[in-house]
Amino acid sequence: MLNALSRTKTVLLSLWICCLQLGHAVPTNPCPGSPIQILFVNNCNPPITPLFGSGTYDDPYTNLFYALSVSEPCDVIYVFPGSAPYDANSEAVAAGFMPPGGPYQLQANQRLLGTSTEAFQFCNDCDRPVLMNSAPTSQVVQLASTWNNEVSGFTINVATGQEGIRIPSPLSTSSAITQITQNVLNMTGASSGIRLQDLLGVTLPMGLLSITDNVFTTTPVGLLTSIGINLLGSLQGTIQIADNSFSPTGLLDAFNSAILVSLRNSQLDLSIAGNDLVNPSILSVGALNGGIFVNNTRTLPGTYFVNTTIASNTIQVGNAILNSASGIAATILDTVLPTTHSMCLSLYNNQVSTPSGTPGYALENRSFDGALRLIDQGNVGSYQINPILLYPTFPLSYTYGCPDMDALNSFLFDQP
Repeated sequence: MLNALSRTKTVLLSLWICCLQLGHAVPTNPCPGSPIQILFVNNCNPPITPLFGSGTYDDPYTNLFYALSVSEPCDVIYVFPGSAPYDANSEAVAAGFMPPGGPYQLQANQRLLGTSTEAFQFCNDCDRPVLMNSAPTSQVVQLASTWNNEVSGFTINVATGQEGIRIPSPLSTSSAITQITQNVLNMTGASSGIRLQDLLGVTLPMGLLSITDNVFTTTPVGLLTSIGINLLGSLQGTIQIADNSFSPTGLLDAFNSAILVSLRNSQLDLSIAGNDLVNPSILSVGALNGGIFVNNTRTLPGTYFVNTTIASNTIQVGNAILNSASGIAATILDTVLPTTHSMCLSLYNNQVSTPSGTPGYALENRSFDGALRLIDQGNVGSYQINPILLYPTFPLSYTYGCPDMDALNSFLFDQP
């Protein structure tokens, strides 16, 4: 473990290289008020010091799993491409951790950065370091329960049954900022690229979750399907999903959904903008939820509101077989007696292409008394509204404006 003086000297040398030789800005500190502490990892060369190195720029750790195990909250872990993929399972075995299996576990306020991270580079024209986990049914990377992490600049290989990046139930504050950006996630079979699974059902503060500028590829295994971004939780805060690209390979569309946000009892600002899902395949099998699927379910009494903006996304859905896919779907649902439950859905400038019989936009209000409120401008694609009315005695609520948005337009619904 580096002492404070050696770690600080390493940081000062590295920042000098970064700023003066490469022309990049000084990186931000995940814990303002304290020195930036950086641990370097590179599995290319044998370490200078015994075991797995010391984590300095000149003697980087050769084992990422070990580096994370000896790191401290607020550390920046900077990973070079190395000579081979970083495998959480095999590295755990080599470092003597039992039971092995990974994943790469982050602590509070840590940043896990690869060399392709644009805003924080120590080498020019470096390849992305590759992360994987040879243990079945596991995660490759897991964030801290307090969030406030960053994962950026990696290629992450996700085998069937795995999750590339697991986001645990948030035990954070409203000030947490969590960023997942500039990664390539290669998924196989039934897997998730980025997954949040909160099963508590109680609304939890989570600050800001930003998922931007990632590339998701997926390869089918039989009829097993992948979900690119899979968020399930009871959340209070802000989620931004922007400028991501989703690219299925082969003849079968292997995405169950590109983006699936399934909420319960949530008070949330949700923005899904500028994402590109162009499906080059000729068949789409098992894509139950389509390109973008947003759902907010009320299971507990209370006041829940999701302000959702879906804008400037490009979605091409392949021929639907054994599925109920749509380009963009939004639903609100109740399982308890009425309180206050609504979603303000703003659709702007989306380009959705679907085969005959498959809706571009599928909107459902299956709430006792809730409102699915719509502002609709500049979209291309066909609509299907309330195909299933679970509670037909209650009126539809598409004719209401959105709170604090009436100045824009109380109701614009020009069905193509």
